[in-house]
Amino acid sequence: MTRFAPLALFTLLLATTDAARAQSACGSLLFDGTDDIATVLNSSGDFDMGSALTIEAWVRTDNALGGATWVGATTPPGAGAWQIGAGVTAPSDALIVVATPQTSAAVAAGAVQTGTWQHFAGTYDGSIMRIFVNGAQGGAFGHPSPGPTLTIGNLIFGRFPVSGSSLFFNGALDEVRVWNVVRTPAQIQQSFMQELNGNEAGLVGYYKFDEPGGNVILDSSTAGNNGFLGAAAGPAPDDPTRIPDSPPFIDCALGASYCGPSVPNSSGFGATISAAGSPQVAVNNVTLTAVDLPVSEFGYFITGQTQGFFSPPGSQGFICLTGTIGRYNQIANIIQGPVGTITIDLNAIPVTPPIAVTPGETWNFQCWFRDNNPNLTSNFTDGLSIGFQ
Repeated sequence: MTRFAPLALFTLLLATTDAARAQSACGSLLFDGTDDIATVLNSSGDFDMGSALTIEAWVRTDNALGGATWVGATTPPGAGAWQIGAGVTAPSDALIVVATPQTSAAVAAGAVQTGTWQHFAGTYDGSIMRIFVNGAQGGAFGHPSPGPTLTIGNLIFGRFPVSGSSLFFNGALDEVRVWNVVRTPAQIQQSFMQELNGNEAGLVGYYKFDEPGGNVILDSSTAGNNGFLGAAAGPAPDDPTRIPDSPPFIDCALGASYCGPSVPNSSGFGATISAAGSPQVAVNNVTLTAVDLPVSEFGYFITGQTQGFFSPPGSQGFICLTGTIGRYNQIANIIQGPVGTITIDLNAIPVTPPIAVTPGETWNFQCWFRDNNPNLTSNFTDGLSIGFQ
């Protein structure tokens, strides 16, 4: 192994082993900026907002110009419409646009960042539009001719909501929330970094995009306004791509297990490793967790790019790495099982010298620990392989 890397602290988890295994599903929709859209039909009329509207979305734009709607509603002739998206200037501003039969107006916030997740929310109360970025209000504007938005056609993700428009979004969307009430600044600030229950008052559409596949997008609100990928139901070239990524506040299960099952330790179980966070290197949000460890034994996580399989002398388990191996140490060397966890820095993988993960690379992780089973020995979890983007 390489020399000891800078120290990193294990965190004691007081949760049970089963709770430690529970993680949210992880998914978002990636739009190609050319023709991808997603659609929710307004069959229920829930999107006919009138004079009370809130739109929220987590956005990761991959195009500095933006120039497309993230979430919007089509409009029949003579009715109103609403949308939230980015302007066409560089760098683009976040915008909420509300149109009534009489007029239309927009209000902008600060520049949209590329390559990172941001939360945007827009509200309209019949006269004032407001836009929020990461929970903070970025702008407000009095509508020049107040009025309801009236009848709405369909909910559209990823394209300016006018038939035939060539303005398509290039990036990822997640946690889209549509309300027929005006959320207050305090409510937006309180909940934008939390998943919702789905039964909140006024919530008429909640899209988490966590489906494992297929064409349907499920509404996680009690309104039941499900949709589909593309402009029409059924697979088509304009379907956005499902990707295993979500905003950093959602702990997403990452990676694929290999080199298992592990050899049982003194707990009676074979220890396992899992990861949560984002596969996006730019997000830099990965937490490793090992469960079913023996209590009050020391250990550490290790990492490398080459998989292996052999049993070191004096060990009851198998190391699943070979070649150059990095080691995440900790001060007290006490995991205090049955759970150990660490948040790693993708900019400083602890080889000598430390290096940064590059998008497209695959790194493998494992946890080594001491044990008395029944005599002094060591053991390992299984391995976990994560492909980074």
